[in-house]
Amino acid sequence: METWNTRLAKALAESEYKPHQLAQALGVKTPSVSAWLGAATIQPAKNITGENLLRVCKLLNIRPEWLMFKEGAMRPSSSKLSDEMLEIIERLKEIDRIQGSEREDAVYFINRLLRKEDRSQQKAG
Repeated sequence: METWNTRLAKALAESEYKPHQLAQALGVKTPSVSAWLGAATIQPAKNITGENLLRVCKLLNIRPEWLMFKEGAMRPSSSKLSDEMLEIIERLKEIDRIQGSEREDAVYFINRLLRKEDRSQQKAG
């Protein structure tokens, strides 16, 4: 089961920070960050203070809703895409990582929808 701790570890791995650097930037001790991550033999923390949650999210450029509940896109919208489309893109990225019929079905239906949209635009143009 994916927890907020594993999502935080993912975001940290994709960032420029190491755990001790994140701790320093937040003004907390490294063992606190290690507990959030459940690093090494440390039991993962069950919660995080709201203040630290928001500060971590700002530093790592991730959405608090994604970190805590895996709701919506990982990163805030930096484009003109709606939150709904960003969520679909994130789900498609997850599907693309797996193999098998679920991925094949998704690719088939998306291509079919895109071809239909292309035809509609050609007729209108």
